[in-house]
Amino acid sequence: GTPLRSCCKDVGGSGIGTGFYRNGYCCTGEQDLGRHTVCCQVTEDFLEFSKSVGNDLSTPVPQYMFPGLKEGDIWCLCA
Repeated sequence: GTPLRSCCKDVGGSGIGTGFYRNGYCCTGEQDLGRHTVCCQVTEDFLEFSKSVGNDLSTPVPQYMFPGLKEGDIWCLCA
């Protein structure tokens, strides 16, 4: 194999990295029940769909170091 590459270490200029561990990598572990292992660039259509099914990724949630996403941001999603 090859070394894992960073997905995004500075989401939307927030200084927050993506991934379950917020380190910029889509790595997982026992604590990550959702298995955040897919790196993607989100679209407005995706964000609207995700919100419509109960997973609002656009609204910041500071207590989880989640900056809220906008179109074009890169983020680790659950597989």
